Amino acid sequence: MSAGEYRFRVKASNNDGIWNEKGKSIRLIQLPPPWLTWWAYCLYALAIILSLAKFVHFQKQKRKKVEELNRILEVKVSERTKGLAEKNRDIRSMLSNMKQGLFTIDPTGEIHHEYSTYLEDIFETKDIAGSKAVNFLFNGAKIKPDILVQIKESMSTILGLDQINFEFNRPLLVNEYEAKIKQQRKILSLDWNPIVELEITTKLMVSVRDITELKKLESEATEKKRELEISLLYTFDAADELNRAKTESR
Repeated sequence: MSAGEYRFRVKASNNDGIWNEKGKSIRLIQLPPPWLTWWAYCLYALAIILSLAKFVHFQKQKRKKVEELNRILEVKVSERTKGLAEKNRDIRSMLSNMKQGLFTIDPTGEIHHEYSTYLEDIFETKDIAGSKAVNFLFNGAKIKPDILVQIKESMSTILGLDQINFEFNRPLLVNEYEAKIKQQRKILSLDWNPIVELEITTKLMVSVRDITELKKLESEATEKKRELEISLLYTFDAADELNRAKTESR
């Protein structure tokens, strides 16, 4: 029965069948169930208000955390960017001041655009980036054509394939050769190293040194050593002759 005010009315009759039309009535009040009372609705409203307040507080805290994380992330990104920029400057400085030519060869066989400045001094040209590595290195070199073909085939077998291929083909890569560069005879030394990612050789790093003067000094040292040996031989022979002459005179 719904909550509200009710009146229970009773009419009766006597033995003669005469009804009392006025009868008797009782006033009844049906209270609502506890969950439908005014104080229950107040509790509901309070719970909703508290839930909304908690939700708003949670969102504010969440936003603060996100803002703090973004701030920390920005600081870290800034620090790493700064560190990366410093490393790049160090690398560029190293490449500029390095007294040997250093460059990398990509899977297409071309020279990467970043290389040591000294490479330009060795080959006396700035037309380096994007050049075919084999043509750039061995143009004007005293190397047989079949050796050049062998080098090209070795590079195609190394780049983009398993790193073990580099070890198999390393002996086929030239380590020293003589070349005529801008009408000058130069002796160059090469050092080949793989750049490996996930066991795949993605690039080749080549170090070039001009050892012309070193070879010249080695040759001069060898010649002086030979002259010294000959001189010592003559000296020993002369000493032997002198000793024999002394012995005979006695």
